[in-house]
Amino acid sequence: MQTLVLAILLAAVFSLLSERLQHTLQDALKRRRALVWLTPPILTAVFLLASAVAGPVNWELIAIVLAYTCAPVACAWFAWDFAAICKK
Repeated sequence: MQTLVLAILLAAVFSLLSERLQHTLQDALKRRRALVWLTPPILTAVFLLASAVAGPVNWELIAIVLAYTCAPVACAWFAWDFAAICKK
C-alpha cells in the first residue's frame, strides 16, 4: 500500500514538470489570484494522507505543515507584484 501511495505522489510531482500543466495553472492564477490559497490545504491533505498510510497521524506535525505551506503563499499574496507565482 505504501509503495502505491508513493508512486501516485511521485507521478503527481512529475506531472507538475509539464509545461502545459504549468501554463494552465498560471493562467488560472492570473484570472483568480485567490486560488493560490487552495495550495496550502491541498498540500497539507497530501501530507496527511501519506502520514496516515505510514502510521498514526501526528496532528501537531500536520499543523506545522499547514503553517509551513501557508508562509510562502502569504509572502506572495501580500507582495506588491504576484511574479513569484505568475509570470508577466
